Amino acid sequence: MSGQAVDRDALERLRGEVLMRMEEGSKQVVDTLVQVAEVLTPEQRATLIAEHEKHRGRHGGRGHGWR
Repeated sequence: MSGQAVDRDALERLRGEVLMRMEEGSKQVVDTLVQVAEVLTPEQRATLIAEHEKHRGRHGGRGHGWR
């Protein structure tokens, strides 16, 4: 971006790399949530969700829920 010309192909490669990393991170988050959910009882999961919702409210409601 700071050079004389903009290398559109390089920016597209960078975009693809960023998207791939985000996808990998997203899969890891989902895998971890599933692993946690599998060892908790339904009551424990409900408590965890309630705590998450309570703390989420402190941050202006950003992000998505776990439901």
